[in-house]
Amino acid sequence: KTYDHWIIYNLSAVDQQIAEASRPTGAQFGKNSAGNDEYRGPCPPTFRHKYFFRLLAVDTKLELGNMPNKEQTEKAAENHILEQAELVAFYEQPSSR
Repeated sequence: KTYDHWIIYNLSAVDQQIAEASRPTGAQFGKNSAGNDEYRGPCPPTFRHKYFFRLLAVDTKLELGNMPNKEQTEKAAENHILEQAELVAFYEQPSSR
C-alpha cells in the first residue's frame, strides 16, 4: 500500500522551493495517510523504501472540500494537467545497513 506523506495543492507557480518545516503561504493541504495535513518525513522500518515525488502543473485553481485525500485531488486535476514530473528516491534508516 502506498503511504502518502504530504498532499499539497494550489501552490503558487512562483514558488521555486519549499523551505524545510514550512507551509507555503496560499497553498492548500489534503489529508495524508496519517489522517492529517502535515508533512510526514521518511521513516521506513528496517529495509530500503522507494519514495515518489509527483508534481502536477494545472491550468486552474482546484476547488476541493476540506482536506481532500490524494485520489480526490488527482481526480480534480485530471482534466487540467499541463505538465507533470516525478522524482523517485530511495531511503533507508542508517542503522539498517
